[in-house]
Amino acid sequence: MIAATPSVPQLSRNSRAMVPSPKAIIVIDCRPPLTAEDVRIHSWINDRLAVVQREKRGLWAKVKRIFDNRPI
Repeated sequence: MIAATPSVPQLSRNSRAMVPSPKAIIVIDCRPPLTAEDVRIHSWINDRLAVVQREKRGLWAKVKRIFDNRPI
């Protein structure tokens, strides 16, 4: 019988850096699943960021920049 031992990622030699081999990539996700409230909050934040970006690049912002940069 063979005892189970944790596997250690093996690194393959690259000419520039040490890169993990494809066999060594292990993903462990310990986060709890998203709730409906989490999804709603993330959606609201993304919508708000889109509105702010539109305002930042919009026509009114360009007009304000033109008048703010005028020499006195």
